[in-house]
Amino acid sequence: MNIGIIGTGAYGIALAIHAIKNNNKVTMWTKFDDEYNMLKESHKNIKALPNTIIPKEIMITMDLKKCIQNKDLIILAIPSNSYEEVCGSMQQYINENQIICIASKGITSNNQLLNAIVEKYLKNDIVILSGPSFAIDLIEDHPIGLTLASKNISCCKQIEEYLSNQNLCFDITSDTQGVQICGIIKNIFAIGSGILAGLNCLDSTKAAYLTKCIEEVKQIICSLGGQENTALLYCGIGDLILTCGSQKSRNFSYGKLIGENADTDDIEIFKNNNLIEGLTALNGIYSLINQKSSQILSLIYNIVYNKKEPNILLNFIHNKSKV
Repeated sequence: MNIGIIGTGAYGIALAIHAIKNNNKVTMWTKFDDEYNMLKESHKNIKALPNTIIPKEIMITMDLKKCIQNKDLIILAIPSNSYEEVCGSMQQYINENQIICIASKGITSNNQLLNAIVEKYLKNDIVILSGPSFAIDLIEDHPIGLTLASKNISCCKQIEEYLSNQNLCFDITSDTQGVQICGIIKNIFAIGSGILAGLNCLDSTKAAYLTKCIEEVKQIICSLGGQENTALLYCGIGDLILTCGSQKSRNFSYGKLIGENADTDDIEIFKNNNLIEGLTALNGIYSLINQKSSQILSLIYNIVYNKKEPNILLNFIHNKSKV
């Protein structure tokens, strides 16, 4: 495949390196002068992946047209708040035979899923790529499973053909809605997992929390028009386990500070220095769902925004106390 990757952050770079290893051609685009110069001079994104060398076969450009034209697959690996601007700019260069792959996880400021923004500007087939994988694990060829979702399953199978290998496998679904929802709410539930870690809860308690999270993922997916079984794919239970169980997760680390009752200034410094996807998602999803669809989400919302005691999450796990 000839692949264009929009965005040069950690996950975009990881996908690019993996694609090159699978004998695909890759061009990456950034709109930032300083990022472009850093990538061209050092062959690294020093901020995102300081120890990763970007192969010279990967072309880096600031010309959006070069990154899009004559490509079979366009992968969007940019923050959710950039989708409106970037997809609008892509219109003039895209043709309808190209596949658009959304590799970002998130919700827009006006509470839309990312596929809705892409569909607003582009008429292409859309594939959602999601699942449990840190960028560095993909780069280092550790065994990983991801989910591909599209209304056109043949597009998923094309991507699977060119990106799968002995270390990367995919499960495939048509539930684009459910897969995106999983990618959003796992970051919120990771904040809750961090809160429990900050409260010094034992692994048994964390396991009880995760069990309740999985059940509520199913409920949220169904309430927003997705399929319940999507919660059991890599994008669901797999990503939930990874994000809720790893201190590499910024969402987990943020929640841990809250659970530890850290100084307010320290929490604010962490927020200002880190992109905490779960915070942005929390506001958006909370306004979309009925509280009954996820008591855990409501509890996390009340802890984060209404300054309720972190212990209310622990009490719910044991006693099903009211939100």
